[in-house]
Amino acid sequence: MAALACSRATTPTRQVDISGVVTRDVEAYDQTIVLQDDTLADRYFVNNNYPYTDAINEILAETPGIPQSSISPSTATTPAALEWEPGTSKYQVISDMLSAINYGSLWFDGEGVARATPYVSPRLRAAEFEYRTDDVSVILPDAAQSLDLYSLPNRWVLIVSNSDQPALRAEIRNTDPASPTSIPNRGRIITRVITDSNAPSQAMLNAIAERYRDESGQVYETIDFKTGLMPFHENGDMYDFEYAGFVGFGRFMETKWSFDLQQGAEMSHEARRAISILGGFGTGPFGTMPFGG
Repeated sequence: MAALACSRATTPTRQVDISGVVTRDVEAYDQTIVLQDDTLADRYFVNNNYPYTDAINEILAETPGIPQSSISPSTATTPAALEWEPGTSKYQVISDMLSAINYGSLWFDGEGVARATPYVSPRLRAAEFEYRTDDVSVILPDAAQSLDLYSLPNRWVLIVSNSDQPALRAEIRNTDPASPTSIPNRGRIITRVITDSNAPSQAMLNAIAERYRDESGQVYETIDFKTGLMPFHENGDMYDFEYAGFVGFGRFMETKWSFDLQQGAEMSHEARRAISILGGFGTGPFGTMPFGG
């Protein structure tokens, strides 16, 4: 659980119950809110050929309320000078640069340390722990499962069009006859065009295209369940999960969790796993649709 940075309410409402117990409701946030609230007072520039992660670390170091950061270093450098308008939040500036080099979102750990690492497909990540409905299970009764096929794209087009660098383009099509959402099986094309990418190179854009394939080209099985309090959860945890007679054993990624700060509280979890609907695309990792063409 991330360290709490502040509360939106400067004077939280006091309440008293019939027994005379006084309580306050406090809505608290982690340090992400510091970067969202701290907007640029002037135009902000990052020079050409400057390491992205160096620029990110500089923003974090000069921001009050961000005590420490641990950003995995990258050798990727800006292909041209970058610029942001006044009024842009520092969180948005950092997010734009992380996205350009195919990193995951910035997040804060339980000690309040800002962290960001290169994106790794959930399919390639190891499980950190396990939930099962066995003799020592902490899973509570009642769970819900859902599966969504609606409006999943079967073509992705990524375009980088900046005046200061050569135009870049990547395209993927799902033509797998075994996929229920492929172009042949749907009889139509559902295209997602991404034009806000700032990838510095064709190789980086290709990697980002793979990420879109992983994240928006899959059918996701979503599980909602409850446990006792499990305070060790942080950001995007991976675990093996099984709910006997309901959900078969599989590897899930936690996407949301919450609990009330009170004795005996229950913890609500939302997790998902990808059920691949992308099969062979012909030759190469993206079939017959080449990059850059």
